[in-house]
Amino acid sequence: MTSLPIRLPRRQGGRRMPRPRLLLMPPATPHDHATPWNWTLLDATTTPPGGTWTPGDPLPEALQSAGHETILVLPPASATRFELTAPKGLKRDEWPLLVDRYRCDEGNGEPLTLARLDHVQGRLVLVGVARSRLQDWQATLARAGLSPAAWAPAFMGQPDPPERALCALPAGDDWMLRWHDVEENQAPGRCHWLSWPRNTALPPALAEREWYQPLADEDTLAWLAFLGRHLPHRLPRLAPQPGRGRSSRRLPISLAGARAWLPLRRCGLIVALLLLHGGLVAWQGHQSTREAAERQLAARFMSTPASADDASRRLAERASALADLAQRRARIEEHLAALSDLPDPARLQQLEVSGQRMRLGWAPEALSAAELEALRSRLAGLGQLTDTPTQLTLELDLSATEQGGQTP
Repeated sequence: MTSLPIRLPRRQGGRRMPRPRLLLMPPATPHDHATPWNWTLLDATTTPPGGTWTPGDPLPEALQSAGHETILVLPPASATRFELTAPKGLKRDEWPLLVDRYRCDEGNGEPLTLARLDHVQGRLVLVGVARSRLQDWQATLARAGLSPAAWAPAFMGQPDPPERALCALPAGDDWMLRWHDVEENQAPGRCHWLSWPRNTALPPALAEREWYQPLADEDTLAWLAFLGRHLPHRLPRLAPQPGRGRSSRRLPISLAGARAWLPLRRCGLIVALLLLHGGLVAWQGHQSTREAAERQLAARFMSTPASADDASRRLAERASALADLAQRRARIEEHLAALSDLPDPARLQQLEVSGQRMRLGWAPEALSAAELEALRSRLAGLGQLTDTPTQLTLELDLSATEQGGQTP
C-alpha cells in the first residue's frame, strides 16, 4: 500500500463559509445522555474554539451566541449513503419504498429520515439516519435551548480522494473510508462510505488502493474542525420540534399602522364571508345527497314483505350451502389422510384449494429417482397429474362423488 502526501483539494481548501458555524457531534452510542458532546465554532478568521458539553449542564458561553449557524454532525457509523437508480417521476414520499429494497438491516423496520444529496441522470443519492436517533438528538439540544438548522453525516466533510485512491480519516477506534469506483471510461463512478475498525485488516480490494490520509491522528476537536471546513454550503435541513416554531412579531398598534392595514382587513373579511357562503352551499348539497341515500335505504326495507315460502326457500339454500362446505372439508381431510403415510423425503410442499379444486405439489429435486418413480405410481389415477422438472402437481376434483372419482 502506497501513501500520498497530505494535501487539501483545491476546490474545498479555498471555500469560505458565509457565516460562522457551530458544529455539535453527539456520542456514537444510541440514546446516550451521559456521554459528553463535542463542539467547535468555525470562523474564517480565527482559530476555532471547541470543547465538550454534557446534556444537563449549563451551555458554554460560545454556544449561547445567536450569530452562528448550528449544525448537528452525525457520528460516522450512524448514517447510511444510498446511490440508486431512480425511475422517472419518483416522488419524495416514495424514497423509503425505494430504499427499503437495498437496506441490509431487513429485520429492523425503524423508519429513516432521508435527505437528497444529488440527483443527476437518473442516479439518486440519498443519506439516511434512523428517525428516532435524530429526534432524540434534536430533543436533547432543544432542552438546552439549542435549535440546529441542519444536520450532516461526518462523511459529508471528508474530502474526495484522488483517482484510484482511498481517503482515510482517523475517527476514534475506526477509520472513515471513502473511495470511488472506476468506470470503463475512466470517469469517477459510484462513491462509497465505510466505517472500518482500525485494528482489522482492510479487504483486499481496498488494500490495493493508494492510501490518502489528509489529516494526522489528532484529537476529536481537531478532527471535527477539519470536517467542518470541508462541509458543503447546502446541508439537509432539520424540521423544527413540535411546539417550537419561530415566534412571530406582533404588529405595532398605532393609528398609522391601523390605517395601513385597514384594506387588508377588509379583504380578509370578504374572503371569510365567501368561504362561509361556500361552506353553507357545500353543506346543503351534502345534506341533499345524504337524504337521498337514506330514502333509498328505507325503500329497501319498506318493500313488500317476504312470504313464508320465500323464507323457507332461503333457509333451505343456506342449509344446502353449509352442507356443501362440510362435504368439501370432509373430502379434503380424506385426501390428506390418505397421503399422510408418504415417506419423509416425499413430504407435501404445496396445498391450494380454490372452489371445488384442490392442488397438491411436491419438489422433485428433493427425491431420488426411485423415490420419484414410486411417488408417480402412487399418485397416478388419483387426479390430473402434471410432471415438470421443477414440480410434481396433482389436481383433485372435490365435487366428484365417491362413485365417480377415486379416493387415494
